[in-house]
Amino acid sequence: MFVLPDFNNQQKMFDAGVNWHLMAPNNRFGRFIAHYEIMKMVKNVPGEIIECGVFKGESLNRFAHFRKLLGTDDTSKIIGFDNFSDEYPNTKYDEDQPQRKHWIETAGSSSIKVNQLSKVFDFHKFENYEFIAGDICKTVPEYFKKNPGIKVSLLNIDCDFVEPTYIALKTIWNHMSPGGIILLDNYGGWGTSGYSYFGDTKGTDDFLKELDEKPIIKRFDWVSRPCYFIKN
Repeated sequence: MFVLPDFNNQQKMFDAGVNWHLMAPNNRFGRFIAHYEIMKMVKNVPGEIIECGVFKGESLNRFAHFRKLLGTDDTSKIIGFDNFSDEYPNTKYDEDQPQRKHWIETAGSSSIKVNQLSKVFDFHKFENYEFIAGDICKTVPEYFKKNPGIKVSLLNIDCDFVEPTYIALKTIWNHMSPGGIILLDNYGGWGTSGYSYFGDTKGTDDFLKELDEKPIIKRFDWVSRPCYFIKN
């Protein structure tokens, strides 16, 4: 079960911040900067900010902070898709099982709940957001079927497995605004378990094979992932 921090204890917040800066490895700082640079790149691109695979809410909370700092609260809605439950998603691909097992043992299986993430957003006075609970393979197609006119400026893919990665990309691609960015959290990466992130990579590659014009996947100079590509 995911437990929220004590929002009334400011000293704990400062202590946690100090500990993070003293202990976080270089790639965590690199990812932080990459997310900010991506948010700057889509600042003037019309559309919503969507994350598929929220888990404990770290990245989505970061995007919300950057959205507020960049002054785009009113123009871009933040939408998060996740199970939002205590059960970590599974996959039919054997290649993903060692990484999945290691992840559950080290990071836990519990995702932040919708009401918990809402408390976090309310604490920071974030507005204009929506969290969709359930299997991404079902909720993403259903959401876009109900909202056919939606445009997307930023799509962050952090699904871990082939099936939701592929379905999210296939469903949302035609809703991406020109100049919109697809951010791939684990593409071509290696987990702390020593196993590669098979699911994110294969799911992305399978989708890109279907496109007549294949975008170029790029990364930043200072960090190996996330990677990204731009919708022309």
